[in-house]
Amino acid sequence: MKKIDDLLKNRTINYEELNKFGFIKKDNYYCYEKIILDDFKVIINVINDKVTSSIIEIDINEEYLPAYNENAVGEFVTSVRDKYNEVLKSFIDTCTTKNVYKSNQTKDVINYIKEKYNGNLEFLWEKFDSYAVIRNENNNKWYALIAVIDKSKLSKKESGNVEAINLRYQKDEVLNIIDDKSIFKGYHMNKDSWITVKLDNSLDTKEIFDLIDNSYNLVNKPNEWVIPANASYFDVEGYFDSNDIVSWRYIKNILPGDTVYVYIGVPYSAIMYKCEAFGSAHKQNKEQILLKKIKKYNRFSFTLDKMKEYGVKTVRGPRTIPKSLSEELNKCK
Repeated sequence: MKKIDDLLKNRTINYEELNKFGFIKKDNYYCYEKIILDDFKVIINVINDKVTSSIIEIDINEEYLPAYNENAVGEFVTSVRDKYNEVLKSFIDTCTTKNVYKSNQTKDVINYIKEKYNGNLEFLWEKFDSYAVIRNENNNKWYALIAVIDKSKLSKKESGNVEAINLRYQKDEVLNIIDDKSIFKGYHMNKDSWITVKLDNSLDTKEIFDLIDNSYNLVNKPNEWVIPANASYFDVEGYFDSNDIVSWRYIKNILPGDTVYVYIGVPYSAIMYKCEAFGSAHKQNKEQILLKKIKKYNRFSFTLDKMKEYGVKTVRGPRTIPKSLSEELNKCK
């Protein structure tokens, strides 16, 4: 079992949460007590940012030392230790925050993301505890990753650690922004569409804010999808032609605001309709997406043979639309 000091490594006490959690202020320190398994009491004290914890056997009012010893085995001592650890984890998750990043520029970046986009740091990997991802709250996609990395991973001429942020960037323009001084190809990311920016004041903070905005906007824009429909099962064309709002089986990654093109197989093998996803509904206890019909295409305009010219060889399930095909679809009146 890790000591409380180890569990609190790179974490800061959030004093505003202590009272909510159940701490009582006593003179110059905060104290929390919780009964577990009826016969034991967990005590956590916070004194001048220093945290101590103990587990007391209530009947004799003494510390239950076996709970601290990982080598102490048996169903009873294990259950006591597990409950003790649960209380500590709850305290750490609720009353402390990660404090991995030391650079003032990193702190400015985190505050900017929090205030403008309500972005929260997610530390997803125990092994890489300095790596935090930030997601777009609308579609859950990553648009930033902050990390402490070895400078040599960016430039063989440098050594030591540096705080940095990975951001999405326009695929066709990535090479134009790379300077190998402050902006590099994406570290541990797709180098065609991500960049890594050092947070060591080698680049003006305002410029970094602009890059964050750009990254956010790239993942925030609606996606365009093509989904297949089978006319053998029902009259797809008749259904769409007689309804402006169409309910469709639920497709996990399609979100409100996304554009959805409906591809009808035999006898057409062509994209026939352009729709916008705008919500969901339940029918026969099954969740469905709602599609608003925008346009019907001529059956010969976007056949599968035509789509192959833009890299779409089959439409067996929902898939995103290549940019070149999207441009052609949107040109069509």
